[in-house]
Amino acid sequence: TRGTGAGTSVLATDPAAMARWRSVVLLLAVVVALAATWRAEALSVTVTDTECIHEFVPYEGDTVSGNFVVVDHDIFWSSDHPGIDLTVTSPGGNTVHTLRGKS
Repeated sequence: TRGTGAGTSVLATDPAAMARWRSVVLLLAVVVALAATWRAEALSVTVTDTECIHEFVPYEGDTVSGNFVVVDHDIFWSSDHPGIDLTVTSPGGNTVHTLRGKS
């Protein structure tokens, strides 16, 4: 008969236990991945010409952050595409920040 020493793991000597352990780890990884995507939400804005998105900022000097993503830029951005421009303006119409993207 084969015994295990003081520092020897049963998993290291039993191939069936290793296979079960791998299955459990794989199942756990799949469950975690599905749980992470289950509650995912997103806002999609399709911009055709000019799109205006409003964010109320109560005090001067407050920081506002945001982002936008161009998906599949190889289809939409050819050499003649003008790119994407982002302009942030104040309620009075003053330009606060400008970002110009080029293809």
